[in-house]
Amino acid sequence: MNESEVKKKNRHGRASRRRKAKLRSIQEAEDSFWREGDNWRLEPIKGTPADRSRTWPAVIQRRSERWSNEDEASIIGQIGYLPGNAVAMAARSDQFPSLCINGSVPVVLELYPIVLRDAYDGGKSDGRKFKSRKRTLPDDQERDPKSETSTDVIEPFPTMFWLTHPLLRILVSKLEMGISHNVKIFESKIATNKEWLDSMKEAHEAYGKARWNLLSESDREFINHKNWSNALNTGVAGIRKPDAVKCLHAHLAHYLSGGPGSKKNLVGKWVMDEVCNLVKTRQEAQAG
Repeated sequence: MNESEVKKKNRHGRASRRRKAKLRSIQEAEDSFWREGDNWRLEPIKGTPADRSRTWPAVIQRRSERWSNEDEASIIGQIGYLPGNAVAMAARSDQFPSLCINGSVPVVLELYPIVLRDAYDGGKSDGRKFKSRKRTLPDDQERDPKSETSTDVIEPFPTMFWLTHPLLRILVSKLEMGISHNVKIFESKIATNKEWLDSMKEAHEAYGKARWNLLSESDREFINHKNWSNALNTGVAGIRKPDAVKCLHAHLAHYLSGGPGSKKNLVGKWVMDEVCNLVKTRQEAQAG
């Protein structure tokens, strides 16, 4: 075996170990949830950058229309912090009895399409994964790359509905890591039926329009000025092709939100059906 083959084998080995570790983590979290019930909390994501709670001005106005202190406490309890672009609860657990989640707690959060961040030069030292994204400084600010002073950075945020409830996040991750109901399986499924594909097109178009309508008039002008319209003129969670599936969490969040085009999101419906099957199977096992 030559050096190239050895490196390839090692890469596959590392990938396999990471996959197994993630599957164990998901299963342990699920077992813990069912064991502890309402007292259980998902551990906050390690290394979450501190600027994730920074708030864009238009968000404050939107929250004043559809927000409460109880909502805020619930979200922080679920994910460990309050996203700075959170504007409202889009769905609650009592709307979906088949999930068997006690009470009326948030399951989907509605997010504003613009976020405010601290400037950074890439790397992972502060918990971020570097991505090549369209960022901008406010027009009246200039950043000295040698300066250690943090400067505000603004960027578009295409994900409008976010799954927050720990049980749903766990079960959807379990589907994504499985072999029968993962992203590739659903993409293949859409490709086999024109009616399904047309339905997904409608879902993506409605999602994009709702995201644009959520913006304030001044923010629409700002986005056009920065040539960001293409970044937000997309479908579910920024998807550009209707036959593509980016993230099962995003599709389920859209479906549960009840927002424009949500019932046309067949991927979200299929994920919901499988999540309900997982919940039913677990309850039957516990009862038996």
